[in-house]
Amino acid sequence: RKVDVRVLAATHRDLAERCRQKLFREDLLFRLRVVELRLPALRERPEDILPLARRMVEEAATRHRQPVSGISPEAERALRSWSWPGNIRELENAMEQAVALTSTDLIALQDLPADIRTGRSPLPPERLEDVERAHILAVLAGQQHNQLRAAEALGIGPSTLYRKLRRWREEGLLPEEFSQRGAGDSSRGQE
Repeated sequence: RKVDVRVLAATHRDLAERCRQKLFREDLLFRLRVVELRLPALRERPEDILPLARRMVEEAATRHRQPVSGISPEAERALRSWSWPGNIRELENAMEQAVALTSTDLIALQDLPADIRTGRSPLPPERLEDVERAHILAVLAGQQHNQLRAAEALGIGPSTLYRKLRRWREEGLLPEEFSQRGAGDSSRGQE
């Protein structure tokens, strides 16, 4: 049966790199990659924050039938200084909350989410070691826990990978699936 559809897909991951790591199907990438648009993160285009926020406030005010006409200068400063780890969705949710909470016709600083208002995220920043461990474990899983292939895909020596896995196992930092599979065993997956 023939159908006429258009698929729009969005991701914040580098799918070509994920294909090289065997974490994403290459054939699916080629089917999706017809027209590719790369849009920088919101934090990389700070000049867009306020125009987008104003538009989102206008749309939320219309949707909720609230007489909100703008954003106060203090709230604008807070919006411009925030790093937007959640990108556009975070901005949209913040404006939705502000419209719902405001009792005046202007979004005030106190109407914004606490983290944006104070400039402090409730989540601690990710440490480089945590990011490295997550990446190595994802590659290892993508290589069916074969340490030699994973080390090659990562561009590191097998002994380096083994030492990292052993240390993480001893520190209790390996997820259950890696501990059970003997991820620290040097003979594992070295065929």
